[in-house]
Amino acid sequence: MAPPERPKVFVCHGSSCRRHKACAELRDCLGPVADVADVRCQRVCDGPVVGARIGGELEWFKRMDSDKAQRHLVDLVAGSGRLRRSLEKRRVPKRAGSLR
Repeated sequence: MAPPERPKVFVCHGSSCRRHKACAELRDCLGPVADVADVRCQRVCDGPVVGARIGGELEWFKRMDSDKAQRHLVDLVAGSGRLRRSLEKRRVPKRAGSLR
């Protein structure tokens, strides 16, 4: 039997996001629970910006620089299924479902 597939998380690698000091922290905390892929600028530019599949739909989150928001994202990606308020405030509805 094959092991369960790990979730995939997309981290914006545009110049604004990749220079943000929290970008490396975000990668470190997501690495143990998901495959992390760099993607080109998502034109949200309020970084760091990260995308994750939630209930089958790709959702984008901006300003993922606080420890609390990062912990909640890790919980969500790891399978809690709960979109906490700290993440809901950071959600970018105009980018939902699409990857540049």
